[in-house]
Amino acid sequence: MAIQARGPLAMPDDLIEEETGRSSEDWYVLLDAWGAPEKGNAATVAQLEQVFGLSGRWAHIVAIRYEAARNLQSETSTPADLITALILKPALRVKFEQMDVVERRAICRWIEAAEDKATRSQRVRETVEQLAALP
Repeated sequence: MAIQARGPLAMPDDLIEEETGRSSEDWYVLLDAWGAPEKGNAATVAQLEQVFGLSGRWAHIVAIRYEAARNLQSETSTPADLITALILKPALRVKFEQMDVVERRAICRWIEAAEDKATRSQRVRETVEQLAALP
């Protein structure tokens, strides 16, 4: 059984081009030239927002598609539902990205290990609440 793409990976390229002004492949070439694989997701999203003027939502979508297209997703990539929960909470996203990599991986694995959708959603909510409580 083939796994069907969801979320940003399921979006047609013409929608990406319509919303961002460039095709996915055009974004990938720009991000390759900039050195995105070495700089990571957070820096890539910031580059797309600050230099290219994409909204936070579209910067994340382009970055996720880029990582998938270039096979850069790590074994413990941030779960899409956590990314979605943090898109409209940039301060919490920054807190998450500033955490120690071991701690981030542990949180991601804990969310991924949920046995059902309800438990997974609860773990995402708890993570967001814990990030909000951090100084």
